[in-house]
Amino acid sequence: FLPSLLRPASPFRCLHTLVLQVAQICLATFFMSFPQTETIRKLRIATPMWSDEKELENCFKAISRHRRLQELSIAVVSTRIPAAGHLPFGTSQCLLSSATLALLFPLDDMRSFSLSAQDRARFETDLDDAGVDAMARAWTQLRSLTIVQGSWCPRGLTLPPARTTLRALVALREHCPHLTGLSMGFDTSAFDNATLQAAITGQTAAENGASPHALRKLNIDTRSTPVSNPSIAAQVLRGLFPQLHNIHDGSSVAWDQKRTDWQEVSSILRGMIDGVPVVDDGASEYDYMDEDTE
Repeated sequence: FLPSLLRPASPFRCLHTLVLQVAQICLATFFMSFPQTETIRKLRIATPMWSDEKELENCFKAISRHRRLQELSIAVVSTRIPAAGHLPFGTSQCLLSSATLALLFPLDDMRSFSLSAQDRARFETDLDDAGVDAMARAWTQLRSLTIVQGSWCPRGLTLPPARTTLRALVALREHCPHLTGLSMGFDTSAFDNATLQAAITGQTAAENGASPHALRKLNIDTRSTPVSNPSIAAQVLRGLFPQLHNIHDGSSVAWDQKRTDWQEVSSILRGMIDGVPVVDDGASEYDYMDEDTE
């Protein structure tokens, strides 16, 4: 903290890349609140778990003032466990709501966004397909997107699965044509009609010579559910993203036997790329629609 007489009127006038490793997220908020010129393009923050979402909200408000920001990475690295209290959507008070995330949407030149919990940290979110759709519409220049909530939890507790489904991929396909890498969790316990139709439409467009979507790499987060039908999942991914060649469930995914679900999807996808026919397992795609779409 400098006395006001010693503070420059416009500090860090040529700053392009900024890396902050803080003991509390409010310190990152304080730094980002300086009256800096809009030169920052890349921002990385390593922070402990926050105990009140208001802390994250204030930080996002400060970040959103840097309108030329293109790359934002926030790593949640602390093992600090918040005090007990009311838990709106999870087993932890380290929360991120869609409304708080939307505070960053004015950064319409965003190319890379990463929010990931590492080590023994995690956060809970209400982010669903509608939230991803809003994000995709706001950040149409995205090249890379990572939202990894973290898999650590105290013994005896079960973390909730991801709220996003493969329908979120449809939004990213429609609004973020330059997206090449994606890391996210998915609920693949069912396949809704809109997603299936979008995959069919995408496949037809590709066969007619339309430019394929850029996505090439998909990392599956541990919060994903087991895949109800790997064959259909692979066909949906192939229809939406003809250039997708790499599906990885990550070395940190602790699914035990469930890990084979996404490995099987990846194997089927590779076979489709190599021209190997998909084996019909006897299940109709309509068996996996949500009830409200039948």
